Amino acid sequence: MKYSNRLHIEYILIFIAVMTFSSTAIFKSEAMKKFDNLDQKFIEIQKSTADISEIKKICIPHTYFDKRLERKFKSISSDKMTDTDFAIELSKFQNEIHKSQRNISFGYDSFLYFSAILFLIALGVIVTKKISQKAEFERREAISEEQKNFSRNLHDGVAQDLAAIKIYHKKGDDDKAAFYTDRALSEVRYLIDSSRLEFNEDLESLIKKMLSVFEANHEIKTTAIITSDFLGKLKSSSQVEILHILQEALSNIARHANATEVKVRITDVVNEMRFSISDNGTGFLEEAIESQKTGGKDVQRKHWGLNNIRERVKKLHGTVEFINDGGTTVAVSIKNPVS
Repeated sequence: MKYSNRLHIEYILIFIAVMTFSSTAIFKSEAMKKFDNLDQKFIEIQKSTADISEIKKICIPHTYFDKRLERKFKSISSDKMTDTDFAIELSKFQNEIHKSQRNISFGYDSFLYFSAILFLIALGVIVTKKISQKAEFERREAISEEQKNFSRNLHDGVAQDLAAIKIYHKKGDDDKAAFYTDRALSEVRYLIDSSRLEFNEDLESLIKKMLSVFEANHEIKTTAIITSDFLGKLKSSSQVEILHILQEALSNIARHANATEVKVRITDVVNEMRFSISDNGTGFLEEAIESQKTGGKDVQRKHWGLNNIRERVKKLHGTVEFINDGGTTVAVSIKNPVS
């Protein structure tokens, strides 16, 4: 495992690309100089200032010669040709050498392109890893936030129910003790089941699963109407906030609303995403909750829940209204949600 952690394929690819590019560039530069020298020798031979035998000395390091060119070179090196024939054959031979030069130059260029491709692949691997690391970081943050939310809900809701059970048990009020026992049990089941949701699914599926878990644990019918295009384009952090808002609202409904039905609507209106959670319960007035400074624990719990929702909506740069319309509606509006 140690070696696999140290072995980064992208760095190996970059090293190979750099070595291939630099060595090829050096060899090609040297080859170009010798190409020019070879052409100069042909000019000197045509002017009768150099011997044709010098051509082969220059050609051999680049392996221009195949068997056909070797035979041709021997034929024009003989003394049997007239000056005119020699000039013609020399020109043809020079053309053949130029073809070999182009092939060799193409080979060098291929290595240069190969090194460039390797470098691009390495960059692609680096970018992919960065994206993957960012997604993993966001996933870990989401899990951490979920764990904090789970702990807070246990402390804030279930712990109070357990305290109430203890009080009513001492008073001998079995009905109320049983009521708080059932409520605590339902809350724990819901929290455990909702914490098992996988964040690698799309947000719409997660919302529907959360509603299904809520319905199964609290026996409150749920309906989801989702027609938002923005929803699937939200950042991971925004998706987590949406889920927590829904979880907090559902928890409040289960504990305080005496509802039999919950409806969740998520729609788009121009550049705005609207997200509402409505129930058919007893409803409440937000102002009344705000004014009850010394209310019971249930009132404090609901007050805390509303503040949690407000804080999460604020993170989304949205606005929230708590509407009492026979039941309760939590109406969230988020402008430009994917910007």
